[in-house]
Amino acid sequence: MIAPIIELRQVSKRFGPSYDAATRLTRSIANRLGHAPRNETVCAVDGISMTIQRGEVVGLVGESGCGKSTLGRMVAGIMPPTEGQILFEGREIATMSGATPNLPS
Repeated sequence: MIAPIIELRQVSKRFGPSYDAATRLTRSIANRLGHAPRNETVCAVDGISMTIQRGEVVGLVGESGCGKSTLGRMVAGIMPPTEGQILFEGREIATMSGATPNLPS
C-alpha cells in the first residue's frame, strides 16, 4: 500500500485573544465579582481528517470564513495546528526542516 502524500489526522485550529497585563487584571477582578467574561476563542478548523494520494486533485470549497485558508496555511507549514497531525509522505511536517523535499518531476 502506498502512503498518501498528505494526511491530516483530527486537525484543529483555535484562535484566542492575547491580552496585556491590565486587561488580564481587569478580567480577573470582573470574574471574582461574578461577571465572568465571555469566551472569545474562535475555532477556525475543527477535527479535519483526510488523505490525498500522489497525483490526486482535491478542491476545498465552503463559505467565507469557514477555515479554508487556515487549513491551507497549516498544510503548507505556515501555521501550526492547535491539535492533530499533518503528515507529508508519512512524516509529520512539524518535525521537518525547511529544506525542499525531493519530489518526482
